[in-house]
This record gives sequence, C-alpha cells and structure tokens, in this order.
Amino acid sequence: MQYSKYLQKIETIICDVIKSAYPRSWVEDTISYQICEQFRSKLASETIEGLSRPFNIQWDAFKLRGTPENLYGDLAIVINFHTWEGEIIRGVSFFEAKKIDFKTDKYTSYDSTQLTKQSSNLKHSNLLLYSHSSITDFEDNLLLQPFVNATRSKLKTAQTHALTVQTDVALQVNKNDRSLYKFGTPFSHQICRNLRGFDLETNHEIIKNVTGWAAGQTGYK
Repeated sequence: MQYSKYLQKIETIICDVIKSAYPRSWVEDTISYQICEQFRSKLASETIEGLSRPFNIQWDAFKLRGTPENLYGDLAIVINFHTWEGEIIRGVSFFEAKKIDFKTDKYTSYDSTQLTKQSSNLKHSNLLLYSHSSITDFEDNLLLQPFVNATRSKLKTAQTHALTVQTDVALQVNKNDRSLYKFGTPFSHQICRNLRGFDLETNHEIIKNVTGWAAGQTGYK
C-alpha cells in the first residue's frame, strides 16, 4: 500500500471511532479499546510503498490494564519494522489517553503525578488527547510532511480528533486544555513515525513486560 494511503487509513480509523463514541460512549477506555481493535483487525501487517524503498511492518495494539498501565500508559503499540536490507527493529510505543470533557472543554483527568511516573519509566512517553470536535492548531508542526499533503486535498485546514504531545512537554506546560494542541502532532502521524522505527522503547525488559502481559491477558504471540 502507498505510504500516504496507509497514513490516511490509520487517521480515518481513529477519527471514525472517536466520532462514533460521542456522546453516549465518551469514555477514554472505551475509545482506546475500540481503536486498538480496529488497528488489529485492519492494519496488522503491510508492505509499504511510495517512499524511496519499500518496507514491511507488523504491529499490534493493546489497551493496557493493571501494572503495565500504571507504569507506561493506556495504550501500547508493539512494532516489528523490517527494512529493505533485512534488519528488523522491534519496539513499543506508549500513550496515556485523555478525553476532553465536553462540559468544561478541558482534559479533566490530566494528572501530572501519573504522567511524571510514566515519563520516568520511558525514553519516549506520549500524552494522547481525544476530542469529539476537530483538533487544529498543529499544522505548523507538520510543515511539508505527508499528513498535511494527504489531508489538504479534501480539507482547507489539516485536522484530526486525536493528538499526541510528548509527556515531558505537557508536564512543562502544565495545562489541561486545548492550548496543548500547538505542541502536538496527530496520533496517526506519530504511529507512522513509530512504524519506521522512531521514538520506540527498545529496552528488552520493557518489551518483555508488555508482550508477556499481553500473552497472558489476550493470547498474544
């Protein structure tokens, strides 16, 4: 599949889940479970083309619970990136999800203590922000990058419904509202960075903790 089409497919899945969850199922865990299920059923393995060289990816997504959730965050994406020269990069990307409260228009479950703990355990910790209304104000962060080009053909302004912000940046800003958007990039864009081997946790013990938990809870192999 062409890279730009794959990116757009990821983005469409995310936005469709979030929009369908509002307002009756506007719960962070519900949204996260549904996104992970859609990823697993529709995007688990692919050969990506449209860049200078094709590459293969295999990935899986989990809504964490219990100890792994407390240590690392709500979502774990386990990735195997197979390069055109035979190398395999294996790692995990983590995201702590928060949904906007449509009454206060703030991310009311934002918890700096929780985020500080997760950030201390990881090299690349991410805050994931869900919004039932369109998120903009991030386009400058993606200047000349594929997400903007892929969405501009249909939209006057690039927009999404799920944005990621580096946890350390969010903690430094220490706000729980839409002003965080200026520091973020779309969740789909961050996933595509991960699929190319960027921003991954490659520590063996962390990978083992997550895949071991997933095997016990979900039968992951």
